[in-house]
Amino acid sequence: MKSRKINMTFIGILLLVVCLVGEFLFLNASKKQFLAKEKGMPESAISTYFKNLKSKDYNQLYQDSIQVKFHYNSQQDYIQKVEETYSDIDLDTLSYRKVAVEGKLQYNLYKEDNSYVSTLDLVQNADGNWIATTIFEGDQSYDIEVPTGLKIKINGIDPNSETQTSQNVIAKNFNGVSEQFGVKVDRYHVDSLFSQPKVTVENDESYTVVKDALSNTLFVGKKADNSDYANMLIEYAKTLARFPAKEGTINDIAAIAITDSDMYARLRTMQNTWFSSHNVSNFSNEQATQMIQQSEDTLFGTVTFDYYAENADVNRTWNIGYQMSLKKVNGSWKIAQLAVNNDLNPNKQK
Repeated sequence: MKSRKINMTFIGILLLVVCLVGEFLFLNASKKQFLAKEKGMPESAISTYFKNLKSKDYNQLYQDSIQVKFHYNSQQDYIQKVEETYSDIDLDTLSYRKVAVEGKLQYNLYKEDNSYVSTLDLVQNADGNWIATTIFEGDQSYDIEVPTGLKIKINGIDPNSETQTSQNVIAKNFNGVSEQFGVKVDRYHVDSLFSQPKVTVENDESYTVVKDALSNTLFVGKKADNSDYANMLIEYAKTLARFPAKEGTINDIAAIAITDSDMYARLRTMQNTWFSSHNVSNFSNEQATQMIQQSEDTLFGTVTFDYYAENADVNRTWNIGYQMSLKKVNGSWKIAQLAVNNDLNPNKQK
């Protein structure tokens, strides 16, 4: 009788344990179902966004921003805008209201005094979960020209098909010469940026980027840190500068230029009668920098120098900045195009 009583007690305890375990498993499964359902609700994305802001999970904020609306801004630029917007705000006091916008899901954020803070854009990802972000757009745009066939990253992001606007076209810095003297590139366009993007060639650190002197075009080429190239560019730049100063002739330029080019045609027809005669002149502070090769037989670089001249009445120093594109023709380097921007000269900034 006693043994039967013990057995009944044991069975009762066992049933209680089974019930407790079953209840725990049921509650756990219900919790998972609730969390999964909650992720499918737009409001959950706003809570997650606030959580990431509070914890300063900048990487997640940045990655989410790209998922909601694809962009090429760097993480540094994007997070700077996030901090400018939210750093002085008590996130726990913010309220949000849905915005009536066709084709979009947006919520405006407001402070306690009902003043507007920002707008959150929400999208649903492939897993059915909602993601929220604040969209920031800059006002800078760039063309990027890359030797044909090279794969690049823009601020660490693989460019999509919409970003590439042209393939196998003549580089802009070789416009004005016939195709045989040009170099072929693939062209990309990016906009809504806050600063110049970092462009890298996939798995090849020998390439770098030089910005065009007259536009927001970025030229990609192999680094050409070569003293012979530097000295040649400086001497070519001096030859160009001597012509308007009446210290050189158009024949001097013809010897170092592609004569069948827009650049040479402009110089050949230029009236250089404006420059006063002088008995003293000299060059100083010559530098050749930012040299790249877009192909083995092309060279692109920046030359800056100061040119001083004086006569009996006046003396003056000009701070000059050239950007030159050269092509090797029959073994000799020839100027194909010239861009003049004296702001390239560091002394011009003073």
